[in-house]
Amino acid sequence: MGGLSVKDLVFLDEMAILLGMMRLRGRSPQGERLYDSKPFYRGSRVSVVGAISHQSILALKAIDQSMTGEQFKTFLREDLAPKLWEGAVVVMDNLAAHKVKGVEEILESVGARVIYLSPYSPKYNPIEHLWWSLKALIRQFVPKTAETVAQLLQLGAMLESRFC
Repeated sequence: MGGLSVKDLVFLDEMAILLGMMRLRGRSPQGERLYDSKPFYRGSRVSVVGAISHQSILALKAIDQSMTGEQFKTFLREDLAPKLWEGAVVVMDNLAAHKVKGVEEILESVGARVIYLSPYSPKYNPIEHLWWSLKALIRQFVPKTAETVAQLLQLGAMLESRFC
């Protein structure tokens, strides 16, 4: 791994967002207890996949279901690969969708290579900070549709580019 530069690292990960998720904490005047109702609602799941470099958010996409290997390959081909460069190193976890046949070939076709993180090591992937921040933003709006989540992701990506 000699000659690996921070400028060439691209961190990729996914997160899940439940429609209807909302803030879990709030503030009230001193001495008064805060009460609010939280509906017993477990909404549909929206999967979000994204990639960041040291400079910017390279790709961000919401998928209106759990992500499959084919959807992941589509994300790589259409959203990420066009933004990669010769010598890029894509760092991702060991999710089954990341290991399907054709994933490494898509990335290698643009001159990138792949490094898989060891299992259960999200602390080594800085995109987790972006996910935390985006989820905090999304909770404020209590989204009910996948389209709303996608719009909030675009807004969050503009606001949160400081994490890169």
